[in-house]
Amino acid sequence: MTEDSFTSLVGRTIIVTGVASGIGRAIALLLAERGANLAMTDRSEDAGKELLENLKAKFPSQELAFEPLDLQDVDGIARLVETFNARFKRLDGLANCAGANIPSPIAHEVDDKLWEITTNVNQRAVWLLQKHFIAAVLGKKGKEEAPAGGYSIVTVGSMASLQGGPTFAAYVGTKHAVLGYTRAISKEYATENIRVNLVAPGNIETPMFNQVISEDKRAAVVDSVPMKRMGEAVEIAKAVAFLLSSEASYITGAYLPVDGGVTA
Repeated sequence: MTEDSFTSLVGRTIIVTGVASGIGRAIALLLAERGANLAMTDRSEDAGKELLENLKAKFPSQELAFEPLDLQDVDGIARLVETFNARFKRLDGLANCAGANIPSPIAHEVDDKLWEITTNVNQRAVWLLQKHFIAAVLGKKGKEEAPAGGYSIVTVGSMASLQGGPTFAAYVGTKHAVLGYTRAISKEYATENIRVNLVAPGNIETPMFNQVISEDKRAAVVDSVPMKRMGEAVEIAKAVAFLLSSEASYITGAYLPVDGGVTA
């Protein structure tokens, strides 16, 4: 049987962050359905453990693990990757899905704590996870065969990775940054068989979206989308799964919008 996007993730071990809800949860569910082994994390221990038990019941033959972590914990990120690398014996992919988008005032009124949380989770954690994942992969160079299509890192960015928005300056800054990381790191490690890409969701039905967009503004948001509807988290998950798979073997450094045409 030849590999395709539905089979090329079978047996691969992928770290997934932000699995408790929204896009991260949808990604974990889809990757598990497609046969991946999952090393999952989220700051919500109860929701993460519930997801783990559900996945174990549905996919008893796959290796699945969950470790709670607040991604503001710098040392904790290093320990997390080390723990997963030791437990699973190999790491094939990383899906950076966790994010913080805290409702904020205009820039000069943003307090330092809000900026710090947003930057720590959206930007610094992505940097550190990529750094430690790549180090783990390179540490086994010559000791294990690379997965077909190469190792893969996919970061969930945003439309805000390319454009601005009022009252979202801290968030926008972090999303621009991770696109920069994606483009630079993809070139640094292309010869090491490590691909690095970014998926940019538009307006997606998630708890985070409902937290920052009030109900009275929802109609206007939907009207701004050429397809005239909100996106679903599983639509982001499908894009991430594609980039993690061998189907995307010649794609690196890419910005993939999944936004109903907003940024076209």
